[in-house]
Amino acid sequence: MNFAGVKMLCEKGLPTFENLIFFRNLSELSDNFLETYGSKKVWAIAGQDDRVKLEDNPYAIKKFRALPLEKDLLEKEYSRLNNEMARFNIPRENRIFAVWKCFGKDNTTFTGIAWYTDNHIFFDIFEGLRPSGDWESWTPHYSEKIPIINGRAYFGSLVNFKYEDVLRKIASDILFSLFQGAYLDFAMTDEVHLLYHDLSLH
Repeated sequence: MNFAGVKMLCEKGLPTFENLIFFRNLSELSDNFLETYGSKKVWAIAGQDDRVKLEDNPYAIKKFRALPLEKDLLEKEYSRLNNEMARFNIPRENRIFAVWKCFGKDNTTFTGIAWYTDNHIFFDIFEGLRPSGDWESWTPHYSEKIPIINGRAYFGSLVNFKYEDVLRKIASDILFSLFQGAYLDFAMTDEVHLLYHDLSLH
C-alpha cells in the first residue's frame, strides 16, 4: 500500500477504504471514531515513511502494518510499528500512519489489479481475496485486455461477462481521474461495494 497513491484516490473522490484516516499520533483519533465498530476485529493499522512517492517500486516500500485488530489493540500495535520504523532509521518526523476498516475473505467477492499502459487497460481478477504478501504469487481467474480508442474504453469483447459493469466503472475512473501508468488495486466487498486500495505508477 502506497500512502501517496491512496491519498490521491481520496483527493480524487474515488472509493477507497471505509473510515480511512491518516495521522501522526494515535491521540489524533477520537474515542467516538474508535468506537465505530465496537469490539469487532475489523481495524487495520499501518505506518510508512512520508517520503515515499507514487512512482516508487511497491516491492521496495517498507511495509509496517497489522490487521485485523480490535480497537483495544491499536495502541499496542501503533507502538510496535513505531519501534519497527525506528529500527529502519525512519525519523519520527517522517512517520505517518493510517487506520481503516479492513476487508477479509469472508466478505470479499473478488480482488484484482488494473494497469493502464500502451493505450490499453489490463485487468487481472481473482475471485475471493487474493494473496497479498510481497512474494506470494497468484493466478487470476480472469484476465482481460481492454483497448483505449480516442480516450474511451472499448468493451466489445466482453459482452455478457459477469463483471463487465465493474470493469467499465474502473476503466472510467482511470481514464477520467487518473493517468497512463496507473497501477490500481481493487476489491469488491459484500457483492456491492467497489473500493480501490492501492495506487502506484508503473
